[in-house]
Amino acid sequence: MNGKSPAGARGSSAAKRVSLMAMMTALAFVLSWIERMFPPISGVVPGIKLGLANVVVLIMLYYGGFSQAAIVSLVRVLVVGFVFANPWAMLYSLAGGTLSLLMMALAKRSRLFSPVGVSIAGGVFHNLGQVALAMVVLNGPLWASLPILLVAGVVTGVATGIVATGVLRYLKALPVETGPAPNEPLTNESSINEPSIKEPLIKEPLINAPSISREEGRHDKEDVP
Repeated sequence: MNGKSPAGARGSSAAKRVSLMAMMTALAFVLSWIERMFPPISGVVPGIKLGLANVVVLIMLYYGGFSQAAIVSLVRVLVVGFVFANPWAMLYSLAGGTLSLLMMALAKRSRLFSPVGVSIAGGVFHNLGQVALAMVVLNGPLWASLPILLVAGVVTGVATGIVATGVLRYLKALPVETGPAPNEPLTNESSINEPSIKEPLIKEPLINAPSISREEGRHDKEDVP
C-alpha cells in the first residue's frame, strides 16, 4: 500500500503547522527588530509605529486561521517584550495586539471587507487598545491624542494590508499539497480502485468442450446409414 496511515498523515500535518507558525513567528520578530531601528514616526504622540509585524499576523489570519494567528501574535509580543522592551511596553503591545486581532477576525468573518479593510480595522483598534490601557493605568483622559492615533492606524493599516494582499495572492498561486482534515479518516484510493486479484490477459473458457472440426463433422454424417 502506498498511502499513509491516518496517524502518520495527521502527525505530518501537525508538524507542518508547527513549522509554519515557528517560521512566521521568527519573521514577525525580525520585522519588529527592523522597525525598532527606524526613528519614531511622530514625536508628538508616542506609540505610533509602522506595524510591520502586523503583516505576518494578517497573513496567518487568512492562511492559517484565528488560532494560529493568535499564537504567532502572542509569542511575538512576549519575545519582543523580553528582548527589546520592558514589562509595561509588553503589556501595552499585548493589549493593542489582542484587540486588533479580535477586530480583524470579526471583520474577516463578516465578509464585508477586503484584506486591506481588515488591516485598517486592526491598525485602528490596535491604537485604541493601547489608549484604553493608558487611560486605565494613568487614570486620566487621553482624548487629545486619539485623533492622531486613529489617522495613524488607518495609514499604517492601508500599508500593511497592501503588502499582506500581495503575499496572499502569491501564496494562493502556489500549488498546495492538500491533506485530510484532522478528524477525517483516510482512505487509500489506490487500494480501493485497484482490484485485489488481477484478471488474466487471456481468459480460458469455463467448460473445456471438445472442438469438432468441419471435416470431422462431414465424415460423421457420411458414416451414418
